[in-house]
Amino acid sequence: MPLYQKFLDHAIATLNAQLDLSDYPIPEGFERKEGITGSKSNPQTVITESYAACSPKLRQIRAAHVNGGAMLQVLNFVIFPQLEYELPFLGRIW
Repeated sequence: MPLYQKFLDHAIATLNAQLDLSDYPIPEGFERKEGITGSKSNPQTVITESYAACSPKLRQIRAAHVNGGAMLQVLNFVIFPQLEYELPFLGRIW
């Protein structure tokens, strides 16, 4: 299992349980992308998966998870509040 997958699954489940979430549009084809990198003798599959939602108080909840095997693991997770609340956004890149 990818390094950050358990955290991402838990975060999404918790957000779904606690908030009235709606889908936030992700451009077609960007929900999941897969590519090959590395040398011809050692190709490595890299998968990027995106998640997005919104709620009445949060204008965007976004996660992008990059899984490139043992050498490349990235999770970008950001929550933007609605503008009328004048709060900072919450974000983290691991």
